[in-house]
Parts: sequence; C-alpha cells; structure tokens
Amino acid sequence: MRSFLFFFTFRNRIVTLFTRLLLPMEDKQLRILVSGDVCGEYDTMFQRVRSVMKKNGDFNVLFCVGSFFADSEASREVWLEYKEGRRAVPLPTYILGPNDGSTADLFPSADGGEVAPGITYLGHHGVLRTATGLAVAYLSGHETRNGKAEAWQHAAADGNALTEMGSAETDILLTSTWPEGVCKYSPEPMSLDPTSESSIVANVCRFLQPRYHFAGLQGFFHERVPFRNHEVLRERPKPVTRFIGLAGATAKKGRWLYAFSMTPWSRSPLVDLNKQPPDVTENPWSRSNVAKATMDHGEETHQAMQFFFDLGDRGKERGRQARGQRRGRGERRSLMDEGLPLVPSKHQRTTGFSPAVTPDSCWFCLASPNVEKHLVVSIAEHMYMALAKGPLTPEHMLLSPISHHPSSPTLPPPALAEAQKFIRSLKLFHESRGARAIMFERNYRSVHLQLQVVGVPSHCSTEDIKEAFEKDAKFRGFDLQEIPESSDLSQVVPMGAPYFYVELDSGQKLLHRIHNKFPLHFGREVLAHKCLLNVPERSDWRACQDGRDTEERQAAAFRKMFSPFDFTLTD
Repeated sequence: MRSFLFFFTFRNRIVTLFTRLLLPMEDKQLRILVSGDVCGEYDTMFQRVRSVMKKNGDFNVLFCVGSFFADSEASREVWLEYKEGRRAVPLPTYILGPNDGSTADLFPSADGGEVAPGITYLGHHGVLRTATGLAVAYLSGHETRNGKAEAWQHAAADGNALTEMGSAETDILLTSTWPEGVCKYSPEPMSLDPTSESSIVANVCRFLQPRYHFAGLQGFFHERVPFRNHEVLRERPKPVTRFIGLAGATAKKGRWLYAFSMTPWSRSPLVDLNKQPPDVTENPWSRSNVAKATMDHGEETHQAMQFFFDLGDRGKERGRQARGQRRGRGERRSLMDEGLPLVPSKHQRTTGFSPAVTPDSCWFCLASPNVEKHLVVSIAEHMYMALAKGPLTPEHMLLSPISHHPSSPTLPPPALAEAQKFIRSLKLFHESRGARAIMFERNYRSVHLQLQVVGVPSHCSTEDIKEAFEKDAKFRGFDLQEIPESSDLSQVVPMGAPYFYVELDSGQKLLHRIHNKFPLHFGREVLAHKCLLNVPERSDWRACQDGRDTEERQAAAFRKMFSPFDFTLTD
C-alpha cells in the first residue's frame, strides 16, 4: 500500500511540475548600467554610478567596456585600495580584458576571475547567463593584424569559438572595439580610428545578433539607429540590434555611462522581441558585404566568416555541439555531469553565471528532454533529488533546482528552504545507517546548481573529514576558510563569484573563493581517499558509470530506503 501511495504521489508531482513549467514566466525587467573606458578613473566612475542610483534607484549590474585599468602610478595606488577592499563598489561590476600590454599584469588569467571585492574580470571571451536569464556574450582586446594574438588581442579563432558558444538568443554583446562597418546605412556617417575597429567583432555581432551591443575605445559616444537581423520579405522578423559606442570616463564631452532596462530574451514574449522600430535600417553586414570583406581581409577573416554560411548538416551539427546537445564522439552529456564547459575553450569562464543554455536544453532542468529521469528519486515543489551519475557510493545523491539556477546564492527563498529540508532529511537518513552526511557544491564551470550529498562512515570523525579537505586543499595550493555556521553563502560570496563549499554533518562550513583554476573533481577526490570512503578508483565519475538497468535498480532501492525520511511524501 505504501509503495502504491508513493507512486501515486510521485506521479502527481511530475504532472503538477510540468503544468507549472508550461505557464509563462514573470516578466521582470533588469536595470543595467554600462560604462565606457574607465582608464583608471575608478572613483570618478563609481561616484557617478552612486549619483545615478541615488536619483533613479538601484541597478542590478554594471558592465564596463573598453579599457578599465590605466598604467599610471596614481591609478595603481587607488586600484590597490579597491583590490584590498578599503574602497567599496556600489553594485556587482564586470569588466573586459586588457587592450595593451601595460596593464596585462592586473588581470589574473585569460579565464577571468575576481580582481577586487565586487569586481569580476569576465575573461577573454565567452557567453554567460545570469540567474535571471540574461545572456551576455563578450570579447576582449584589439583584433590582431598578423594572425598571432597576444593576451590583449583577439584572432579569428577566438571569434569562431565565441560564435560556437553562443546562440541566437543573446541579450547583450560586450566588446572592447567597435565592429568594423557598423556605421553603414546609418544616417550619421563618421570617421573612426581603424585600430579600434574589428572585422572579427563584426562577424560575432553578425552571427549572435544581440539585442544590445556595447563597445569602447573610440573616445566618443554614438548610439546607432537599430538595424534589422532578417531579410525583409524573405525571412521572419527577428529582434533588432542596437549598437552603442561609449566615450571614456575622462572625456570632456560625450556620454560614457548608459542606463537601460530590459527583460531577458528567455522571459520575453516573441511578439515583443520581434517588434521593428520605425527608424530601423538594413543590416550593415549583408551577405554581399561579408563576401567582399572576406576578399579584402584574406584568409584570417575568411576563417572567422565561414561559420555563418556553413548552413549544411556539418554547420548544424557544430551548432548543436556548441549548445551542448552532443559532445566528443557523439557521447551524450549526462544529468550528473561534473559541469565541464559546453565547448572546450580555455577562455570560457563561469562566474556564478551559466553558459548560454536554455532550460529546455539544460541537462539539469527537470523539464528538459535531456534529463535522465530514471535517476530521479524525489521531487518537491522547487527542488528534486537524484542518484549521482557514477556515484561514489550507492547513496550518493544530487540536489538540483527544478528551474534554471546556477548556484546556491541565486536560489529563490522557497527553493533554498526546500534544499535545506532535503539536506536535513539526508542527514537523518545517514545517521540511521551509522554515517555522516557531507554536502559540497562547486560553482565553477557549471551550468546548473548541484548540491552533492555523500554519506561517510561514522568511524571517520567530523574533524577527520574536515582535516582531509583542508590538507588536500593546502597540498593543491589553496585554502578552505571556515565561515560562521549561522551565515549563508549569499552573505559571504558576491553574486556571480565562483566558489567551492563544504558543509559537514556538524554544521561547520568551509569555503574557498575561486580566483584562478580549480580542480573540478576536488570534492569527490577528497571523499574517495583511502582515509575516508577508500574508493579512489571512483574519484572520477566517468570511470565508474553503470548501465541504465543498474542505475534504475539503485535509484529504486534508495527511494525505498529513504521513503521514511522523504518529506515530499507527507507535506
């Protein structure tokens, strides 16, 4: 009888879940600020931002295009105060990379990372999605003119990688330089510095078709009239692109701080997205223009262009790979993947954002057709629990939100409360079996929140487990800091910052703020060590996968064992 009731409840929750997911999402506008070249004038810029916020209310985020740093001794001294936290920033701030060699030492690596409290370097190039669904693509530096790209330059290969990461649902494109030819068909033709234009940026804009494109380095403000991204009478309407070139913070004339509101593409009705304003112009990069540019710029530009016109099966397949539908030699990405980048680029960076995947293509959103639903053990209103793929033990569980959220700080309060209920239930379950429940999370190169909970035999004390994590971290060259048990991650980690987090059975919490590279399997490797679970051969989930039949049996067995502790059956 209990099995029948469980099945009935489980079935009803799935039906309720999919009914809810079919309903329209809340139309919530984001308030965004974008700055032009800061050039070391940090106080000027942030004081202006504070003034705007005081007059107009809070904004969600600040993006900076062009050159953020300057090489003067005075600006470096001021920057040190921001870096050390002696000067605060008014809102989360994201910057692009260097545009010359003089300030390259101020950036942690091409992968990006936090450069000061509240200020994050996005990376050389990538596509990011915020917890609110905003899709942001970015490309740093000048275009290389000799094929070899320095740290402050971009080449055709970088543009190709970015277009493969991206999709046709890009809200914002941020670049250091203007796209070459963007003023074509504009009623305001102008003379531009050719060293601060890029044909590669033009290619990226032509392919991604962002709703907004911001750039710097030209030294003046220009808001181009919108241009269309479809061929009239031959294609269905698409959202227009609005290009805005921003002046620098040191400019005596010209607008360098741009404020606007937008609803992310993923939350907008198609009819609103596709509206064509009365002043819209032709796209500056028509097919004939692109073909001519290919001849003018040679093979380097041709490599950057070729992706746009490869419309056969090969091109479609590459697009599918870029969006994570296939990887490697046709290997499917599994529900419990370790969150590797969807494309193999050393420049891709996830700073609390997820790579640009939509909920229906995400491998963790429960409504996605890609989810391996036979691994699911329990479903609540906002969270679900599933057997980990390639588990350390048969009781290795993974907790994920039903909707698309990349990390714990981005969870809405109801989802966070359910996650905590699942963790408490798992602690009770493992205590009843003579084990300690250890939970860990890695918000780094991941697309969707994964809280992993593993039981460790109670003959391993809490201090033993804590010491194992701390020693292994120290051996690898980083520290795990203990944070107050009463605190939550949103209080100690800025929104968007990458981190690794462990919660012990005692409630003790260990945190590492990731600034550079981080071992993706760190949590598994520590627990798999011979001093704890003694299963070192299972530290990499890919080396210990079971067949579907075995996974179904394991999930069913755990579901039965866990049922006395499963709050979803009684709430």
